[in-house]
Amino acid sequence: MSRPYQTQLRAFWLVTTIASGAVFPLAPASGKADEASRSLARDRLEREHPTANFYGLGDRVARIYGGPFGFGSSPEDTAERFLQEHAAVFGVAMDELDPRSTFPDQRHTQPMMFDKKTGEHKFTLVLYTQHIEDIPVYASGIRLLVRNEPGYPLVLVSNALRNLEGFARDPAALRAVRERSARGETAHPTLVEFTAPQLVIWAGFGESVTAPVLAYEFVGAWRADTGGDDRLFITGAVTGDVLYEASTIEHLRRDRKRQREGHTR
Repeated sequence: MSRPYQTQLRAFWLVTTIASGAVFPLAPASGKADEASRSLARDRLEREHPTANFYGLGDRVARIYGGPFGFGSSPEDTAERFLQEHAAVFGVAMDELDPRSTFPDQRHTQPMMFDKKTGEHKFTLVLYTQHIEDIPVYASGIRLLVRNEPGYPLVLVSNALRNLEGFARDPAALRAVRERSARGETAHPTLVEFTAPQLVIWAGFGESVTAPVLAYEFVGAWRADTGGDDRLFITGAVTGDVLYEASTIEHLRRDRKRQREGHTR
């Protein structure tokens, strides 16, 4: 990154942080499933559904597949029941899961595999993202594939949830950061080269795993006369350090590759 561009980026962070009056919570984490409880939760799931198969990525269960391992009265009910019973397998608390997707309309479900003979879809994909006090965890979510037949059996779970163990979870403080940040963005517009920042929780992307921190996500646009791809930035909300940077085109390629491999945004 060139020095002038780096200077602009640092100035952008400083304006955003001062404008937000950000005070970051230091309360201890709570409600998290530690490594031992994750292992116990997986053992329980395997006992209850011996035909379920697991695929791991590091210490995370990335996929569960195989014979049906959940049932309900609808695709949404099957997914909800499974997560209520087994969220600990993924190292999260149920209250972190939000029945919204990252699609523009935030749909909770997506029909899959249209069957021309029956005129119906064979599967329904049920989508959740991960939030703490309405602050999204960047690129984090879970997808559950349910067959559209009696009992609505669950046959695949694709997981990209993040373990937020150690992250401060004081609800009042997190809401205050959110409100002050929104007011600051209105009163102090960002530099013209950058989009308005979104407050997120950063815990890594794809296979990278980092300690969770509050961060800002935004895009830097080059002037028309300079050319170049727009750049996606994740910067630490406290330090202003660049935690992640990529061209928006390259990031889209990485995200599509990640989803093909079974992860979720």
